[in-house]
Amino acid sequence: MVGLIVRRRWLILLPLAAGIALTPLLARYALERPDNQRQRQTILASGAAAGLVLGLLIAGLLEYRDSSFGRAEEVHEALSVPVLASIPVMNSDRQCQAARRRRRVMDVFGAAALVAAMMVLALWRP
Repeated sequence: MVGLIVRRRWLILLPLAAGIALTPLLARYALERPDNQRQRQTILASGAAAGLVLGLLIAGLLEYRDSSFGRAEEVHEALSVPVLASIPVMNSDRQCQAARRRRRVMDVFGAAALVAAMMVLALWRP
């Protein structure tokens, strides 16, 4: 009940009526601080942008530190020796179907999570 004081001025009377003693600083903060929707949106947007930049930096760092070879040309360029043989990846039909099914399930769950997050952001009114 004390946490609600910050949001609405009239709620400061509820804890007092219930016998909960408030500190003067909390009471002053509850009375003087107006709700600022623009500031809240700015903080949320800057947090989202910072998370995106941090994720891209981590992905770039992991890609930069990856020292594996992906193609035969990369081996030839790095070692200056010809590649004698390359072993292809061989999957059975069952493995290919399982991989397709996994991709479809991940696509559906990812889209559902994205839609759910968008709905929460659109409908959320603090």
